Amino acid sequence: GIRQLVNTIDSKVSTMTVDELREYMLRAQLRAYEISELKDKTAIKAACAEAVRKEKYAEALLEAEGTAGVKDNKAVLASSEEIVVELLYELISNLLKTKLDLSNTLGSIFSQLKIILSPFLCQTINCFGIQLDL
Repeated sequence: GIRQLVNTIDSKVSTMTVDELREYMLRAQLRAYEISELKDKTAIKAACAEAVRKEKYAEALLEAEGTAGVKDNKAVLASSEEIVVELLYELISNLLKTKLDLSNTLGSIFSQLKIILSPFLCQTINCFGIQLDL
């Protein structure tokens, strides 16, 4: 995952070749895509879980007897499983958002590295008399 990629880059940062840098950039972009797709699916599941919870709560509230407070407590108890499922999906979605943010930050770092390294690469290439159309 992203954490492993960051650890690998950290351990090789002083000896990394340009090809390795490109490979890590590509891997980071692929991981970001995977995480974003998973986050979207989880957000949809969280929204569905919320709808199911609200429906279960409403049904339990209609069936409950007693004062408004007692009805509310009974409805909350009756929908407690749905509450847990909704909270879990929301938590997973938030964790994936954090991972996606980390992945995007990593992408920004790679972009900055490209900007920093580009003049050096061009200078090195020109020293060898190689002509590139960039």
